[in-house]
Amino acid sequence: MPDLQHKIHDLLNTGLAAGDATFRQLLHPECVFEISHPLGRLQGCEVIIDGFYTPLRAALRHVYRRDEIFITGMNRRAGGGQWIAAVAHYVGTFDAAFFGIEPSHRLAFLRAGEFYRVEDGRITQARIILDLPDLMRRPGATRLVVSLGWKGFFPALQPTTACCRKPATVWRAWIWWRRCWRICTSMTPPRVGQRDKRAPMATGQMT
Repeated sequence: MPDLQHKIHDLLNTGLAAGDATFRQLLHPECVFEISHPLGRLQGCEVIIDGFYTPLRAALRHVYRRDEIFITGMNRRAGGGQWIAAVAHYVGTFDAAFFGIEPSHRLAFLRAGEFYRVEDGRITQARIILDLPDLMRRPGATRLVVSLGWKGFFPALQPTTACCRKPATVWRAWIWWRRCWRICTSMTPPRVGQRDKRAPMATGQMT
């Protein structure tokens, strides 16, 4: 299973730059992708390439993946099968419109949650959620309600499989994420109606 995990990981990461031939090697001819709105259901290798990967490469110049999570396991539910779960960012210069979102002409990070079903070394089914609201928020293309909580962004350390294979790298990554988490929790504002313990109110009287 680790070999299959690294194979799929490498093909997903190299396919964006290598071209459609890599995706034809990776995807089953009758593969089905179910992607969040507005893409919807895409069936067939060529349809997936034309409907998802081609617009993605056109919108994000020099696009590549940066994976935060990439794990493999067997589905214990009725559907069964071997699945891969990933949380990744598609990184590139946002130079062209992407499904109605105007470009910022700056570096953009499109976050995605992905689930792939693998049979005989090829992807046969996928469920993908694209964080398009976050992509819209960055160039200011839409007026979204301001979040009351703290929001942040954490790109992956590197777009390779080294973090999956070297224990020392995993240890450094864990320390890095722990430091980021401490920063995040220290910056989280108090809930409505609660006093911020980090800034207690003065109890004395002004003279």
